[in-house]
Amino acid sequence: MAFVGGVSVVGRVKRTRDICVGVATNSGGTEMVDAAASLKKELLNVCERTRQNGTVETEETKNSIAKMAAELDEAWRVQEVNPATDGVGMIDGSWYLQYTSTVNPSSGKLGPFVGRVLQKIDLENQRFENMCLLGPLKFNLEATWKVLDDNNFNVLFLTKEISLFGISVQKSPFSEGSGGFWRMGYTDEDVRVLWTKRFPRDKTESLFVLRRER
Repeated sequence: MAFVGGVSVVGRVKRTRDICVGVATNSGGTEMVDAAASLKKELLNVCERTRQNGTVETEETKNSIAKMAAELDEAWRVQEVNPATDGVGMIDGSWYLQYTSTVNPSSGKLGPFVGRVLQKIDLENQRFENMCLLGPLKFNLEATWKVLDDNNFNVLFLTKEISLFGISVQKSPFSEGSGGFWRMGYTDEDVRVLWTKRFPRDKTESLFVLRRER
């Protein structure tokens, strides 16, 4: 699939990371900021109680979390930050998966086991890595992206690798055109809400809630 004309993020990295914590000047906006703070706390509390990154939760629970995440996205829009462009500097660094609605390998689920999932974003070089850590095993995916618009990335998978005790045992490229889309939701210094689709396989979006690695 060809990339849609991208928007450069070079120069955006220098934007201050506190761009999303501005206070609205009108009473309605202030109420929405307060609502976002409350929804964020509620979402994190629910996600922390899920098991195995969310992979064993019921559809009812997943739908409830998705609704809460969508409401958080909506409340956050009052701050008028475009997460894929002028707010993109906040995603730089390492994040761990708190919850996901999917059970594909991005969730850390490998057969009957579920590993710890980390995502490292190198904004300057426009690269990211998804890592699943399962004891001495590490499964690694490297990818890049193009910015489609203020809220969306077109993601292109590059390589996948399996390591054991820190030693690479298998590494191979993805077939040309492998990838998907990221729709950026609520984003701040500590939390990211991310909606993803892999093309052409996925008909619906998967939800990911990530927290910054400390």
